[in-house]
Amino acid sequence: MKRLFRSIAFAWQGLSNAWLTQRNFRIEIGIALAATILAIYLRTGLTPVLICVMVVFASELINSSIEALVDLNTQGVHPLAKAAKDYAAAAVLITSFGSLAIGILVLGPALLERILSWL
Repeated sequence: MKRLFRSIAFAWQGLSNAWLTQRNFRIEIGIALAATILAIYLRTGLTPVLICVMVVFASELINSSIEALVDLNTQGVHPLAKAAKDYAAAAVLITSFGSLAIGILVLGPALLERILSWL
């Protein structure tokens, strides 16, 4: 049990460090909170929103890990280091765009209906 708690503590340190050092992670948390609140307010499917949030968070943390490892092991500019960082950033971009598309499909109709009811 002690090992489990140590593992959780290390993971929490990783989240805390990401919050403190990764601007995009903080932006993604803000977007995730807005999407979650909107899904609750509109009474739409919360599950797809939460899945998208977790996928984007995970990809951002993996991206940050890859960037840190590349920076640790590379001096100066190297084409393979750039490629590794670009690929990791592209993974975040893909999950973000995919999540945006899912958000539009899940939240869009209910939001449009709510807006039209106000008019």
